Amino acid sequence: MLREIHILRGTDLIYWRQFGDAIPWEKLSPTLFSIINSMDSSPDECEGILPNIEDFRVSYSAIKKMKLLFVFVTDTTDNEMLINKQLNRAKEEFQDLFSEKLIRSATDATLFNSFNPIADLIHKNLRPKISLVGFSGVGKTTITKLIRADDIPREHNPTMTGDIYTVKIGKLHFNLWDFAGQEQFSFLWPKFIKDSDAVFIITDSTLKNIEKSKKFSELARVNVPQARVSAIANKQDLPDALTHQEVEKIIRIKTYGMIAIEPNNRAKMIEIVAETLGITAQVSPLISPLLNRDKLVEAAEKALIKGEFTNAVKIFQDIAKFSIELGDSKVAAEFLERAKIIESKISGIKKISQQFEAETSKFDESTDTLDTKKPIQVVTPSEIAMSKKLGLEIESVDVSGKEVEISKVKEVPTKVSVNELQKTEKYEQDLLKLERELEKINFKLSELESNCQNNVILYEDYLKKKNEFNNLKKELLYKITQTKINLIR
Repeated sequence: MLREIHILRGTDLIYWRQFGDAIPWEKLSPTLFSIINSMDSSPDECEGILPNIEDFRVSYSAIKKMKLLFVFVTDTTDNEMLINKQLNRAKEEFQDLFSEKLIRSATDATLFNSFNPIADLIHKNLRPKISLVGFSGVGKTTITKLIRADDIPREHNPTMTGDIYTVKIGKLHFNLWDFAGQEQFSFLWPKFIKDSDAVFIITDSTLKNIEKSKKFSELARVNVPQARVSAIANKQDLPDALTHQEVEKIIRIKTYGMIAIEPNNRAKMIEIVAETLGITAQVSPLISPLLNRDKLVEAAEKALIKGEFTNAVKIFQDIAKFSIELGDSKVAAEFLERAKIIESKISGIKKISQQFEAETSKFDESTDTLDTKKPIQVVTPSEIAMSKKLGLEIESVDVSGKEVEISKVKEVPTKVSVNELQKTEKYEQDLLKLERELEKINFKLSELESNCQNNVILYEDYLKKKNEFNNLKKELLYKITQTKINLIR
């Protein structure tokens, strides 16, 4: 995997793009400066590969006439021929994009930031290879689908020989290899795992499977000694599953816990991939927009459920911004449209509120000068009952026959009708019912999990019921959000 691109003009670093953890500059720079200082005695264009530094490979190519040095820092597992091809491409594209005068004289390194899209494309062409290994039935294909955001399979269909996918997460591209776990294909495993940048050993978290999976640890050590290796303790929801800490002690490899059948665990799985490859959000521009967007989507959902609509609008706009950065224009448009819908509702509420205040103000002015000697307003008993129910103020009442005479009635401004108040009351009742239903679903989910742990029901039945309850829960949350939106109209 390409981890860094450095472009130096003499001893000045005029361009730097980092994609993952790499060699500290203070350790790399002395070697690069020595190459630059020796350019006078070298050919017009020189290139080479430095001895490995901290388990990284450093490839370089120079242009003597401008004292330019192009440097790629990659993993030692990367193909040298591909690196050289992309290194030469970087030199050509850089010279095509910027004039010689600018390259020679520019003092502001930000002038060269327009090279970033080309650097990202070069990284894509040197995409890392990630291998998922493990015995049949441990969840390799389910994890593959989780990473790719595909539908999660509920039944186990064995992978025959192996599947290869090109996966895009944010701006990060990589090849994902899903190996067949049946032992009759074990003779193919060394060929499949070759040239891997990262290897994930998948277990089902049972002691028997973990002990057997040590075989894959040895496979990686022998065939790809420079690869980054981690283990996934899958099926953590099973009653007999060992914790990921216990699995790590047995297999002696960094281990992460996972329930791959849960689609909500995609963000967690992406973080595991990123951490293993050494491309954390703090370091790499490839992964940070995606992780930030996933967190914002969760925050937006919580804001809507709480009725914090102004906050939800801002979050939706931020999500759209990150989506544009990731090249997902369709997703960006979708979230901007959501923000506009909520903004229009908030604007309508403010307008109604202002009209209400204006009407109330006019009414207060008229009642201050009301002449009580003027003709009396007549209302029926049913209207009095409705007035009391709505909290209207009646100052004096004289009963005469079937009608009721009142000297002064404080009316509700015309903008708030009885019908609107009745609607509000209905929405409040609906909201209360929905929230009670949600409490029941949460209780049933808790009870279901307890029954599974105590072996009261079969695991297959547990998964089926859990999926049904989660779908009901999503529907209820959506209805609650819509009802709250109706309440603020």
